[in-house]
Parts: sequence; structure tokens; C-alpha cells
Amino acid sequence: MNNPLTGQQTEPWPYLVTVIVTVLWLEVSMNTVNWLDGLDGLASGVAFIASVMLFIHSAFVLQPAQTSVSLLPLALMGATLGFLLFNFYPARIFLGSGRCSVTCSEP
Repeated sequence: MNNPLTGQQTEPWPYLVTVIVTVLWLEVSMNTVNWLDGLDGLASGVAFIASVMLFIHSAFVLQPAQTSVSLLPLALMGATLGFLLFNFYPARIFLGSGRCSVTCSEP
């Protein structure tokens, strides 16, 4: 694992610790998006903005560009933008727990 702010490598952690940290990170991000779903368009708007940033980072910032990786945020952008049209105020459909899990686990 490395520190994203400085780029320095941390001391080698045991494999089990990195797996536990990864699983906890995914759980926390899924619960965060689930809590954001209380307001019309908030969860899907945040997911859209996050997927735009992930696309820009993977397609243009990383050297060499990760074009195959950047397709996943593009797909999430399209799905959330299409969903946002119907979830914006007044909401006709809602995200639900299943979609929250998919939204968090894709990027």
C-alpha cells in the first residue's frame, strides 16, 4: 500500500490486513451512498461526479493512460445520468440498497 498524498510506500503489511482494510473500505463507501439516497438526486449526482473524476484520472492523468480501465467509469456515468433524469426532484424512482451497492463497487 502507498500513501496517496506523498506517494511513499508504507511498510509491507500482512496480506490479511490489506484484505480487511479493502473490505471495510468497500462497506463504508456502500453505506455512505446508501445514506445519501435520502434526498432526491443526491446519491446519483455524487456517483456521477465521482465517475467523471475517475474517468478523467484514468484516461488523461495516469501515464500510460489506462483506456481499458476508463471504460468502467464511462459506463457508470451513463447509467447514473440516465437514472438522474428520473431521480431528480420530484423523484419518480429511487435508488434502493441494491443499486447503492452496484454504484459503490464499480469505481
